Amino acid sequence: GGDTAESDMAYVQDKGTLVVGITNFEPMDYRDASGEWIGFDACLMSSLEVASVLAPYANYMIASQETEPGWGWNYDFLSELSDEVIPGDVMGEYIVDSYMDYGEYVFDYYPNLYSDLTLSCIDLNAYAEAEEALNDYFAELDTSLDVQNYPRLVRNRARVRDFGTYSSDMDYGMVDVLHLLELVGNDSEAAQAAAEAVENCIVYSGTNMDNAGGISICYPYQTDTDYRDACIEMLYYLDFAPNYTRFLEDFYAIE
Repeated sequence: GGDTAESDMAYVQDKGTLVVGITNFEPMDYRDASGEWIGFDACLMSSLEVASVLAPYANYMIASQETEPGWGWNYDFLSELSDEVIPGDVMGEYIVDSYMDYGEYVFDYYPNLYSDLTLSCIDLNAYAEAEEALNDYFAELDTSLDVQNYPRLVRNRARVRDFGTYSSDMDYGMVDVLHLLELVGNDSEAAQAAAEAVENCIVYSGTNMDNAGGISICYPYQTDTDYRDACIEMLYYLDFAPNYTRFLEDFYAIE
């Protein structure tokens, strides 16, 4: 279940691609794979930013918003493989269910090992519409950002479900997209359209947490400025929803 220092890939011919323990993913390495699904047996990988990188290379992404327990995925799902090609969304359900079932099994016998669990199957073909809708909403939010409504945004951002803090002292700034839109959206039509587009990306998910909808976004809040600046640089590098990146910069400028 632990991340490795190199990219490791287990490729099942004609049945999709399973990427395990990725820390330095290079998309070009996997161009020749069948591209039905790419999975991360690793922490904090179910994000829109990761989806933006993978969208040209696969139909589905299977990943966790939260950190994963040390045992990682339950690979019993491999027993579902056969000579028939299994669609990525169907395999995603197998993987999510086996992961959640095994986690609950462990917690029943060893309650002291309890941890938050999330795993999702994301439709990468629906990603572009979600990014566009988010970009539109944050353009609207950015135009209304000023010192008067800044306190409301700060309070609501502080309430958004975040990930990674349960198992470490690190604040990664990864938050649930749907919970974020619910709390900061103020019932605007653009926020509702963005939430609907994001929901269309989430094919299947499992969790034992509240307000973990299936996919995250990087919105650093109580982090040091170096980490925050690195996240901004990453968003620019990915050319991810530029209006969102601009909103973050304007949000931090008011502090």
